[in-house]
Amino acid sequence: MIQRKAFVRGVATATFALTLGLATLSGCGQQATSSSGATTESTSATSEKPAEQDESGQSGSVNPWKAAQTAEETAQGAGLDAFVTPESVQVGSAEYDNPAYSYTKSIAQVRYSHDSDTIQLRKSGSNAGKEGLAGDYNSYAETWSQDVDGIEVTCYGAEQEAAQLIVWQQDGGNYSLSLGFGSDAVTAMTPDNVARIVGSVQ
Repeated sequence: MIQRKAFVRGVATATFALTLGLATLSGCGQQATSSSGATTESTSATSEKPAEQDESGQSGSVNPWKAAQTAEETAQGAGLDAFVTPESVQVGSAEYDNPAYSYTKSIAQVRYSHDSDTIQLRKSGSNAGKEGLAGDYNSYAETWSQDVDGIEVTCYGAEQEAAQLIVWQQDGGNYSLSLGFGSDAVTAMTPDNVARIVGSVQ
């Protein structure tokens, strides 16, 4: 009888030990799986790369224009023989100054400012015209020509003799002057303004 009780206790002890061992192995297996999953998730998160951005903060776009300090530097950067510009430009009764130069391939540019408004003068040896050089795709009510010392200047605007965009060719160069960048109140160029601008640019 005593031997039978000892045998039963021995079986019970062995069964408990076996159950405890299986539970421990199961817990370790779950912990390993969880650890593996966490590693995989971390690797996935760090493999993503942010989109490249230009100076304006727009993804995937690159600004082709480079700033310059002088008209001479602008001409050289654009691959032009010369870019002669005035220190200021008169449009209507407003004087635009503070020239800011920049260039891209084959195009030299200077922008003048007055209050919140800006005007843009460009020169190119290859690009020409309203769209090709000025980059202006607007439709204007009136288009007309003005002769400036034998140079034919094409003018665009809401009405005759009130130009908002002019384009012309001179000594192998193509030129454009656009108004109205950054302001709703657009001043128009008079015929006298057009003559002075064309005569001061090379």
